[in-house]
Parts: sequence; structure tokens; C-alpha cells
Amino acid sequence: MKKFISAVLSASLAVSSMGLLSASAVETYGGNSDIVIFGDSIAEGYDLNQNESNYGQIIADYIGGTVSNYAKAGDETADTLSKISSADALPDAEVVIISSGANDMIHYSTEYMLDFFSKNNLLKADIPENPTFDQMMSIIDTDALKEYVSNISNQAILNYNIEKLKANLTMVEGDSGYQKYDRVIETQIIPNIRQMVSDIKAVNPNARIIVQTLYNPTQLEESYLNEKVPSSYQQFIQLLMPVFKNVIESYNKQVSAVEGVEIADIYSAFDAGSQSTWYFTGFEDADVREFKIHPNSAGHLAIAVNILNLLGEKSDDGGLLNLTYERLEKKDSYPSAALEEYNKVAGTYVLGDVNSDTLIDSNDATAILVEYSALSTNGNSTLTDSAKKSADVNGDNITDASDASVVLAYYSYVSTGGTGSLKNFLANQ
Repeated sequence: MKKFISAVLSASLAVSSMGLLSASAVETYGGNSDIVIFGDSIAEGYDLNQNESNYGQIIADYIGGTVSNYAKAGDETADTLSKISSADALPDAEVVIISSGANDMIHYSTEYMLDFFSKNNLLKADIPENPTFDQMMSIIDTDALKEYVSNISNQAILNYNIEKLKANLTMVEGDSGYQKYDRVIETQIIPNIRQMVSDIKAVNPNARIIVQTLYNPTQLEESYLNEKVPSSYQQFIQLLMPVFKNVIESYNKQVSAVEGVEIADIYSAFDAGSQSTWYFTGFEDADVREFKIHPNSAGHLAIAVNILNLLGEKSDDGGLLNLTYERLEKKDSYPSAALEEYNKVAGTYVLGDVNSDTLIDSNDATAILVEYSALSTNGNSTLTDSAKKSADVNGDNITDASDASVVLAYYSYVSTGGTGSLKNFLANQ
């Protein structure tokens, strides 16, 4: 049998190398125009490692389609709105996902707070254009801030300005004194999102439009504040935490009232009933001044799961969804409520991962050839039912050398820098 397997592996490697060039030249993810994403760094997959997949890729892989992602880090709602008219994939999309609004609030808030810090000589560098929270944290003079807040009068002034910032973001028409505030969510963000929906429907009236709620990245445990946050920052962070909660809840309430959309409740998905948002961002593993608020691999998995459950999709082949979960560094700590949602859509197998080790490589090709040899000689299978489904890579209901050849082609592809799942690789052959 060893000679037989060795011979077939050699032949399969020769076949796999012929398809390698065309596969590596593919620039799109998937074979059909199923999903279009508009938005910001959350949707783009900012801060993910090169070998990790964003939620758009996970969803597209799961449904056997494609994703066209127009999201860009730093984009505000006005930037996102401007891209809709030129989005070539939009007319054919079945689902349109929008993740937008956070940067409007971030840019407004950081400019507001940095102006306050600058006037009180609490900065150690110039204010950058469109500053982010992590840029703000990096240029605050922590020693000066600590001395400033040691004065009770200054604490009151800082508290007043933070409350005013919250009002500028969350106030709505009809609130007491609302005319005095900018009402950023109501007057800037929501009108732009409504216009996005209108423009999308004008191009593609049949598409399902999903808008994501925002999650609260500052759901931090007290031990984290005490152990990892410099004392000069602690009071400032503690002041910001309830503001984040209030502002995000206001955004979520207002965006949920937009007509013509379905809401992906990412806030609840990340909270998971146990204030576990930190798990999905990696915030607690970083220096607070880095402000690591973007979804990590677990976060993108949770977003994908939430949207798939909203869409009502179910696939036996878990593909990237299953692989992303199995490859999580802290899989054992995955919040129980989120795990329950994941299990609703998790597949029973992963195409090509015959030995279930989260890799698709020559070991899987060997397992396929062992099965082929066994069936060819004595007719007795060597694989479990789920492994048989994994092994039937080309979907012809026969496990043979051609399946091993495809696995090896994919293995060669990813070994030389290719990305995406085996399912996506096959779609682009």
C-alpha cells in the first residue's frame, strides 16, 4: 500500500502544480456576487493577522458565495455613503451589510477632548488630523494629567466637559435644551445611514440590508484597571467607560429605528450576557494606550455567526467558520452564550480537513489515498462519516486520487502565500 500511496502522491503533486498559477492570481473572494459590505475598520478587518479572516470572508465562504468589501479604516458615514454609487458589485448582491458610524463619533470625541487637553496644557505633541482614540492616548501628558486631576476643581471641570461631550453626541430633538448641542448621532450619522439605505434600494431594491450595532469596547474588569492601566489614566478611563456605554446605546437605539433594514445586534453578541466584549477585541491583552478596540479573530467569528443566524443560513461544511473557531488561541474561554450561538451554525465537517487537525495539507491527502486504496482493495472504509464528507473534495461522491490532488494543489497554494479556504480555492479554478 505504501508504494501505491507514494506513486499517487507523486502524480497528484504534478497535477497540483499545473493549477497553481491561475489560483494565486485570483483577487476576488468567491464565485458569485452574494454579499456587499460597506463601512469602516471593523468591516475591513483592521488589526487582524495576515492568516486570519474577516467576518465577510467567513460568511461568504460558509454560504459558498463571494464578498465584495468596500470598507476602509477611518471612513465616516459620509465616506461610506459616497461609495455606494460606484460599487460595481451592488446590483447583483443578495445581502448588503453596513458597519458605519463609529468613526464619526470617534473623530468628533477625540477632537473635542484634545481641544480641552490642549487648552489646559495636558498634551506632549501636536494634534493630528482626524485623530483616533489611540493617537489621543499616546499624546496625553500623563504626568500633567495626574497632577491636573489631583485638584478637585479640575476634576469637576473635566467631568463637566465629558458630560457635555456625551450630550453633543446623544441628544435628540425634544430633549431638554437639545438646541444647544450638536447631536452628532441624530443630525449626522443617522441621516447618512438613511441615505445609504435609500441609495442601495435605488440600485438593488431586492437586496437584504443589514446594519450592525456598535459594541462597547470599554467593558473592562476592575482587575484590568488596577493592574494594567497607569494610575494617571485610571480616573480618565473610569470617566469614559459610562460615556461609551451611554453613547453606544444611544446609537444602537437610533439606528434600530431606521426603516428598511435588519439589525445585526453585535452589541449583544459581544456582551454575550457576561460583559465579555474584551474577549472579542483583545483589549485586555494590550496596553490601554494602544486602545485595541477592533475585533480580533474571535470577534469576527462572533459577527459572522450573528449575521448567519440572522440570515437563517446553515451549512454542513463549516469551512472558515469552523476553522476560525478551532484555531482560536483562547478557545476554552469562549463565552458560553456566544458558543451557543456558534453551535447553531457550526458545520459537522470542514472540506479537505480529513483528519480534523485544522490544517489542510499532505496528511489529509495521504488519508484520502489510504481510503482510496482500502476501497479499491477490500471495500472497507477507513473514515468516519464526517471524514468521508471532508475527503470528497470535488463533490463527485467518490474518494480517490483526484481529491488528493486538489488537496495538494490547495496545500501548495497556501504554502506559497495563498489565502482563503479550500472551498474558495475550488470556486476559482
